[in-house]
Amino acid sequence: MKGKPTVGTPVDVPKCIELYNSGLSMSETGRMMGHCHGVIAYHLKRNNIPIRSQRISQRKRIESEDIAVMYKTGMSAVEIAKELGITYQCVYDRLAEVGVKTRSRQDQIKMMVSRGTYNIYKGSKNKLWRGGCTVDKNGYRSISIAGIYILEHRYVWEQVNGALPEGYIVHHLNGIKGDNRIENLAAMPRKNHSPKLITEPYKKRIRELEAELNKKLKKRV
Repeated sequence: MKGKPTVGTPVDVPKCIELYNSGLSMSETGRMMGHCHGVIAYHLKRNNIPIRSQRISQRKRIESEDIAVMYKTGMSAVEIAKELGITYQCVYDRLAEVGVKTRSRQDQIKMMVSRGTYNIYKGSKNKLWRGGCTVDKNGYRSISIAGIYILEHRYVWEQVNGALPEGYIVHHLNGIKGDNRIENLAAMPRKNHSPKLITEPYKKRIRELEAELNKKLKKRV
């Protein structure tokens, strides 16, 4: 048979047929199952499943107009998708077909809050709470203070020395970004924060001194 798909993830053919017969298009079925449109078309034809016209009026069970009504009542695309057993991208595709302008995320959150379906709990009561500490891709730790995340090394330095002067940064003397002890922090002008000219020599020397100190402490124990 011409058009046979390439070897890849096995296709759950019965599930494919079930989804297509429920009213989803081949593209929507493919997105739900993780396959392209052509793979779905191949298996439908191979199993003698009649291919419907792509006109909206000929779709079965799940009509785009019905999805639009659900969306206009305040339901989010995710809620509609869960209710109908389809993906939220399918919902957006159907809304676009009937010319429904989708809400911004901010407007959607306001709508969900008014309906009581949005999680507004903050801090440790929030289901996404991670202990009030995060680490960014550069290795800097942020902590939650009064519900707002701020850089831990800057917070520690300011608690001892007051507000950081404008144009200054807080530097880790030993180069270890997670070591936020006050003795490891120093403020310096941002323009002087050059790894080659200033910071690298300090990092190397401080690490040497810390290594020597650790050896002496171990000998005493």
